[in-house]
Amino acid sequence: MKKIIFFTLFFISIVTCASAYNKIDIITPGAGFSDAINLTEDDSGATIEARQGQLIIITLSQGESGGYRWYFIDKPDTQVLNFLTLTYTIPSVERIFVDDRLEIWKFKAVGTGATSFRIGLFKLIGVNKPPESEFVLNVVVR
Repeated sequence: MKKIIFFTLFFISIVTCASAYNKIDIITPGAGFSDAINLTEDDSGATIEARQGQLIIITLSQGESGGYRWYFIDKPDTQVLNFLTLTYTIPSVERIFVDDRLEIWKFKAVGTGATSFRIGLFKLIGVNKPPESEFVLNVVVR
């Protein structure tokens, strides 16, 4: 029982400390960012307009089976759009074989101009294989 209490308190202290230093970014897709532009895989290929300082949150699925990760293929111009964080969600234990695993990519529009980027879904095992899927976004910041 003492071990359970110790590890629980230890975990809480780690999460608290890490959150204080922005090491852990816990967000619910689309929640808490009323001014943010929320996108999904269905928005791939779109051109969006954003204001300076506005957040862009993209929620991408890794699929039910796992074994895949999204990676940059082409990065955005950092004078226009900054990549902030990448957060992973994991389904509850009861739904681990049913629900998709999600990646939540957060960006911030920082300067006027236009940029684009590509993110590819790659299998974790195997080298030099093309992406299973791609997400492409064109961003114009005013």
